[in-house]
Parts: sequence; structure tokens; C-alpha cells
Amino acid sequence: GYPSNRKMPLKGLRKGGYILVTYKEKKAPGLLEEKVLYEGTIIDKRVGCVNRESYVELENCIRLNEQGEIEAKEGTKKLFDAFIEECEEVEKVEHPLSAELKASTQPAAGVGGAPGMNSMEAMMMACMGMMPMNMNMGLGMMGMPMMGMMP
Repeated sequence: GYPSNRKMPLKGLRKGGYILVTYKEKKAPGLLEEKVLYEGTIIDKRVGCVNRESYVELENCIRLNEQGEIEAKEGTKKLFDAFIEECEEVEKVEHPLSAELKASTQPAAGVGGAPGMNSMEAMMMACMGMMPMNMNMGLGMMGMPMMGMMP
């Protein structure tokens, strides 16, 4: 038989390609994972030996809801292979903004954004810190300012 059950969704993708990713996001322990759709242009990707090392980095990344409306503009986002369900190159199309995002972009709404996101990102970063750093990944991390680690 075939020993590995890895899907390797990043295999045929090239930098500069515009992709749609179905991503499994864990909200909190015990909660069901949520499927999230992200779209963006590939600026970096790495295929490592294990899927926790492999990732694709998107710029101008947007998070879509099930209706195909933009829920959030994520800027640059790293998506890890371990959580990628599906991944395909798509034509870039203009998506409508979701009602929530429209509401939060109104000047009167104040600083809304996506409240759940910051803790999620913080969790991702914490997980990253616990992973064994190999040199290739280290280079990608060096470009990011490490908050709270500098004297």
C-alpha cells in the first residue's frame, strides 16, 4: 500500500498564483473546528518533511464566508499545510463585503475588526515558538519582528 496519507495540497502551486484555500481553524479546545475560506496571492511557500513545517504565505489575503462575501481582510497570512483541506488556483474576482465587515468599516463603528482573530494569531505564534526551529524556517521568522522577545 501507500504509507503516507498526506494530501500535500501545496504541491503544484507556484509563487504569484492566486489561490482559494479551505482551512480548518480550531476555535478552542472542545469546539468543533470551523472551515474557513481564504483567498490571496502566494508570496512564499515551503513544503517540508512534515505537514506542520509546510505552509503557504498569502498577500492581500481575504477571509470569505460561505456566501463568498469578504468577512475580513487579513493582509499577509501564513496558512499551514496541516490545516489545509483543499487548495486550488482560482481567477481573482471581486467579492462583495459581508454585512459585518461593511458595518465595521463604517467610520462610526469604531475599532471593530475581527475580535476572535488576535487571540487566534497569538495562539499560532505560541505554537510556532514550541516547534523545533530548522534553519529554513528560521529565515522566514527572522523577517518578522518578535514582539516581547527583544530586551
